[in-house]
Amino acid sequence: MLGTKGQTSEAITILITAITIGIGAIILTNFGNVIQGTETTVTNESHLNITPPQVIYLDNVPVKSGSITLFKLTDYSVVLVEGTNYTVLDYDTGKINITYINTTAHGKDIGANYTYYAGGLDVENHPEEIVSKGSEGVRTFANFIPILAIVSVAVIILTLIGKRLE
Repeated sequence: MLGTKGQTSEAITILITAITIGIGAIILTNFGNVIQGTETTVTNESHLNITPPQVIYLDNVPVKSGSITLFKLTDYSVVLVEGTNYTVLDYDTGKINITYINTTAHGKDIGANYTYYAGGLDVENHPEEIVSKGSEGVRTFANFIPILAIVSVAVIILTLIGKRLE
């Protein structure tokens, strides 16, 4: 039993508010993925014949801060130490300065494992991506049209039931 008209109005308001907040949170999360990109892990990216000091660039950018591990390509257990063997100069461009390697221990061939953001917007360097990626935002919103239709029908039915209780 639904009760009085006032209770029905409150129920409708609470329902609409809860659904709006839920849909808003999901849409914002999806737009965040469009802007930032999806985290993707790269393993064993090769950088050959390193002679420090030498700047290298990782192949996939932008790189997630703190995700880079450099190692001897032929022996994954020999890991280079950030601050001692290399310095990350720029995560957005994947720029790393190899400052010191012991060629006996580390060799001249280095491997890299890291995480980068695939498919995100690079508005600073490519402003045209706003237009091309904008369609993903439209698709994200379009996915919720059936839910909005169901909610609208539910609100209409609850309103009609509330009017019958008058």
